[in-house]
Amino acid sequence: MSEKADAPPDPAVWQVQNLRLIAFPREPQFAVRQNWWQELTGADPENVLEKRQKQEREESGVFQGSVLTLSFDLLRIQWTVSSRLDIENLPGMQVPPVLGSFMEKQAWFRGLMEQWLQHSPPIHRLAFTASLLQSVPDHAAGYRMLDRYLRWVEIDPQSSELLYRINNIASPLLQRTL
Repeated sequence: MSEKADAPPDPAVWQVQNLRLIAFPREPQFAVRQNWWQELTGADPENVLEKRQKQEREESGVFQGSVLTLSFDLLRIQWTVSSRLDIENLPGMQVPPVLGSFMEKQAWFRGLMEQWLQHSPPIHRLAFTASLLQSVPDHAAGYRMLDRYLRWVEIDPQSSELLYRINNIASPLLQRTL
């Protein structure tokens, strides 16, 4: 079934739950006085949580209709954007809340993060992650859709559970040391 499956749909069908930029600075940033949130948004964060013993800090608030969170510790700086939960609509909510179209929101988030990166501390590694959703009518349709994305993996639509994992060491330096 898999190799003969139709090609997957266009990326425009994906909806975003959250987007995340993770920066690994060259030097720990917890003790460094910074105003990244305010400089990026033009406002103070609505919430600030600091754990001095763990050397962690989190700043968050609503920015342009979404929840923007900045968290950092000794090893990483993380910016996350997610949808606002409307407490009044929570009891009847049938689908997880989304930010909107992946194609639109990733462009917006990228622009925002490019602004921050112009003033960020020196970074030696950067990562981008996204939690995306694509609606399907039922379980079997979901597995058929997965089959379109994982064309070289045999997927039985009658299965009750699927676990797919790829471990890839792409760095030539790591490959030589193993």
